[in-house]
Order: sequence, then C-alpha cells, then structure tokens
Amino acid sequence: MKILVCFAFTIWQIVLGREFYSLNHQKFDSKKLTKEITQGMTVGDTVEGSGNDKLFLTQLIFRGAYDKARSLALVDPELSPVKSYSGFLTVNITFNTNLFFWFFPAAYNPEQAPVVLWLNGGPGASSLFGLFTENGPYYVDSKGYLNMRSNSWALTHSMIYIDNPAGVGFSFTEDEDGFCRNQNQVAGDLYSALSQFFLLFPSFTNQDLYLGSQSYGAKYIASLGMRIHEANSANPAVKINFKGLILSSPYIDPMIQADYGSFLYSHGMIDDQARKHFDEERLRFQELSAVKDWVKAHTLMDELFHGDLTPYATYYSNATGFQNFLNYLQPSFPPSFSQHRAFLRQPFVRTAIHVGSQKYHSFSKKVARSLKEDFHQSIRSVVERLLELDYKILVISAQLDVVCHAPGIHELVHSLQWSGKEEFANASRTVWRVNNEHAGFLKVAKNLAYLVMRNSGHAIPHDQPLWTYTLINEFTSEFLFEEQV
Repeated sequence: MKILVCFAFTIWQIVLGREFYSLNHQKFDSKKLTKEITQGMTVGDTVEGSGNDKLFLTQLIFRGAYDKARSLALVDPELSPVKSYSGFLTVNITFNTNLFFWFFPAAYNPEQAPVVLWLNGGPGASSLFGLFTENGPYYVDSKGYLNMRSNSWALTHSMIYIDNPAGVGFSFTEDEDGFCRNQNQVAGDLYSALSQFFLLFPSFTNQDLYLGSQSYGAKYIASLGMRIHEANSANPAVKINFKGLILSSPYIDPMIQADYGSFLYSHGMIDDQARKHFDEERLRFQELSAVKDWVKAHTLMDELFHGDLTPYATYYSNATGFQNFLNYLQPSFPPSFSQHRAFLRQPFVRTAIHVGSQKYHSFSKKVARSLKEDFHQSIRSVVERLLELDYKILVISAQLDVVCHAPGIHELVHSLQWSGKEEFANASRTVWRVNNEHAGFLKVAKNLAYLVMRNSGHAIPHDQPLWTYTLINEFTSEFLFEEQV
C-alpha cells in the first residue's frame, strides 16, 4: 500500500492556472460567463472564502480572484497524497443555496484528459457514494482507513463530484424555496455550479466534458446536458465543451421500466400471487401516470417497491425477504456501501475538505419528498433529443440489477425515437471482453452504445471496477464506436 500511495503521489500532481483555447480558437470568455451565471441572482450578504467553518468560493470567483480561490479550495494533502479541490459554490444567493463539489484532476495527462461530472441519483443520494464506493480515487475499508482504488476513473479522467441537489450530502439551502421540485430547477443550479467551476479551473475548459450518472441521476444529467446545449447555442463565447452522457443503470422512463412482477417472477423471487399483485399495481401506476397524478403514482411505487418515504416495509421486501433491490443475489446491502459515512464524520476530514460542521446527508428524505412529483416523470424525450443532436450516449445495464433491471432498459433503448432507431435495432449484439474475459454484451449504432454488464448489480462501478473503467475509457476515447465500424 505504501508503494501504491507513493506512486499515486507522483502521478496525481498538476499545476493549474493555464489558459487554454477551444478547438475553434474561441477564447473562453470568463467575463461573459460571469455575467451569464449571475443573471437573476439577487445580491445579498454572502461570505467570501471561509465562513462559519465552510469554504464559499462564489464571491471570490465573481471578483476574479481565481488563484486565491483555488489555493483555498486545495484539499489538505495530509488527508491524501491525491491532489484535489473542494468547496461550496453558491447557486442562489437569495435562498443561500450552495452545492458542494470535490474535484480530482486526472492522474495521467490532465491537460488533455476528458472531464467527467458524476452525479448519483436517488433522488436524495450523495454523489460522494460514487466517489468512495464506485469510481473515485480511493475507498474506505472496513476499519475506516482510506485506500487507493486501482481502477479509479480519475486515473484517466478529471472527475468532478457534486452533491446534488441542495439538501443532499454536504450541499444545503437555507430556504424552503431553495429545494428543487423539478428537473428545470435542478439543471439551473447545476449549470450555475458547473459554469463557476470552469471559471475557477479555466485550464479544463478545452477538454471534452461528459456527464455521468447512476439510476435517477440519469434525469439530472439529461436535463443538464440539454441546458448546456441551449446555453452553448445562445452564447458560443461561453461554450462548455459538452460531448455526451454516461447513463449507468438509468431510470429514464418508468412506464416501461417499472415492470417488476415479470422480472422478479422470472428469477424465482416471487410466486404467482405476488406477481399478480405487482402486475395489478403496475397497471394502477400506469393509469395514474397517464393522468399525471404524480404524487399518487409516487406513493404507490414507494409502498410497492422503492421504500424511500414510507415508514413501513415495502411489498417487495415482504414478498421476497430482501432489503436490497440493487442485486438479486444479495438480500442485504453490502457494508462497503456505508463505510465512507463514518470517515466523513471525522473532524480532520471535514476540515481538510472545507465542510466544517455542515451535516452530511448520505440520503436526504427531504430532497426525496421535494422531488416526489418529478420522480416518475419520463425524461426519454430529452435523451432522444440529445441523440438527434449527435451527442454520444452510453447506456449501461446490470445483469443482476432489480430496481433498474436489464430487460426494462433493453426495452427502453430499443424504443427510443431517433433517426438511428432502425440502424440500432439491426445492429449486431457482440460479446464485449476485457483482457479476454467475457464482461458483457455490446450493441452500438451511430452515437448510441448499449452494454449489459455481466455479473453486476445496480452499482456497476462497485461490482465490476476493472470492466467499468475499461468501458469508460473506450467510450470517451471513441474506441467503443470505432471497433464496431
């Protein structure tokens, strides 16, 4: 481990602050971007730099004090030899809404490596779950120690993790109206945060940007992707170099994906009586969704399956004896899913990442309640639009997933309405291998790639770290598309 840490210390260093130019030779206009992201924001009494033991960076960014802001945001190297930056970006001054980010420049070739913004879903799940248990540079072991992850995406990609929306993880708002109720609000806050990020780190504006997510997070990044596209079209001078989406175990169209009865029955997890109940409830769910009664639709599905807000055991749990709906081979959630929580409670860690005494919500029921009307509304039309606009999209399903099961995602991707639909339907499904090992099943047409990851549950990067690391590199390098030609 000492050798690995020393090696990581060498490769993770980067000098920031250089200014790059976009491929079309348009200089990234920070003044115009500052104007863009401050429009509509009410000027109030906000503390710049460190206030109330938390690091707020927005006022420093707007003043152009980028060097000072970056210096303050540097995570204490005593925490880890991996160079990183963290702090709070204010996205609404009126409500004092602040999103927490943690940024890791790529270990290899950071000046050219793609940038990935990673968001977990829920709604209400912290993106630090992704950092510590899925694809970040390190993980927390059973004894509470920080260890380097050998297949971290941050080796070859500059990774941004944002606790999203406000109320999740370390992100917070001081007003009830600061909680997001729909994807338009989520995308607005994320766009503000991302725009500030590129002002703070201008040397990364030239790199390709991919938006990555898991589960319900697909709605976040699809909405953000469209917001970026619209902003880029309206004002190319502040263009963000958005290239595509990484949709891991995505929850995109509940009308298609919520067929749990057939899936559970086919895997021997329920009997005929339970299947009948699931099928009846699915029909009720579709009827409620058809008349846009989203609150009742949410309550039905929450009591039937998800269990985010109901105080009682779900029907799924009672019928199967499973608490876990992320992997049908595991009745309970693995301990590794929660080991990072105690680590983040340590005072030294909190000081190092500039969050101070801010409460950490690994899962926020407050946010889940705020977005319950949005939860089961389809985002497929946005995904279809992004496909038509020629953004690259990678959809990954997991063979062992229950909540976003592979058959539902298979039906979803084949039902997408876009100009490449017929070509995708006729494309060959091939065995995808990593180091000659069967890792999954791949189908590619035009700018859409769909892979079923073998022997994996919902948290695909956690269950198959090497395979997922390889897949992401093949996707962002476009090799995944080239090898199908």
